[in-house]
Amino acid sequence: MTLCDANQDGWPDLAVLQNNDRLLLLQQTRNQGTQPLCLKLQGMPGNPQAIGARVTIHTKEGQLRAHEIRAGSGYLSQSISSIYVKRPGASFEITVQWPEGKETKHSFQSVASQSLKIVHPDLTP
Repeated sequence: MTLCDANQDGWPDLAVLQNNDRLLLLQQTRNQGTQPLCLKLQGMPGNPQAIGARVTIHTKEGQLRAHEIRAGSGYLSQSISSIYVKRPGASFEITVQWPEGKETKHSFQSVASQSLKIVHPDLTP
């Protein structure tokens, strides 16, 4: 089983492969409620997907959510390196602990798009 966005609509889908059977794609069709926010990290050469990075979201209401970018999450599968999270409220902060140890903080008032990309600080001009 692997998480993906098969139809690129911003909602997470699941792909499931069974031994000696066909691929099953479980797509979100009832997009009720608030669309999740898709976080994408761009890491350094050699680890462009920032595998091993830890992402923490701090909301204005005091909520704290932590996620880790990982690979190889299932038998003969690999999930996407994006993280889907409940869309934070009006203002929030994202802290990224990059795989080599650097830490960056990013403050946002709101995000209108369905995805947010954070680039490693050594890659920004």
